[in-house]
Amino acid sequence: MLLLVPVAGASPSVSRPGASAMARPLANDTININALSNLGYDPNTFTVHPGDLVHLTVTQEANFAHTFVLSRLANFTFDPAASASNLTMFFRANAPLVNLTLDSTPGSKAFANFTAPAAGSYEFVCIQPQHFQSGMHGEMISTTSTSMASASLPTTEIVGIGAAIGILVVVVIVLMARRRKGPSPPTGGPG
Repeated sequence: MLLLVPVAGASPSVSRPGASAMARPLANDTININALSNLGYDPNTFTVHPGDLVHLTVTQEANFAHTFVLSRLANFTFDPAASASNLTMFFRANAPLVNLTLDSTPGSKAFANFTAPAAGSYEFVCIQPQHFQSGMHGEMISTTSTSMASASLPTTEIVGIGAAIGILVVVVIVLMARRRKGPSPPTGGPG
């Protein structure tokens, strides 16, 4: 039974050609996640930096139990059809990076501290029956990038779009200026 599907070449960040990763001192990353009653996490994606100490707080918003289990395998996602027992067996064989259980008391919190792993994408799931299959999972992105762009377009396309908008603005300004001046007198009449 195949539980994991590799995500080949997936990169959640926009790379900047010619830019090198700047060295940054290790830091503390504070992450707050809510476990929702509609079987989801909010947010369902967060970013950390390799080697940083991560302080994770998961707050229960539902009146039924949830879990927050973070895989330590980079760039793999679980098969969407995996059952709670499949997930449990997987995590027995592959110790998770984080394994939290939230009781059914709204407002209760569970905490974990861990060192952010190497760059990559790491899936987290709820292993309560039917929660994962209903969409209760998310992604931790560990990146050496100092900033994450929200755009999904490559940088060259973003620059191209910006240049096109700039040219369009100049053309509109020139046309408006000509309109204000009125028609130009004819040049080079018969002579």
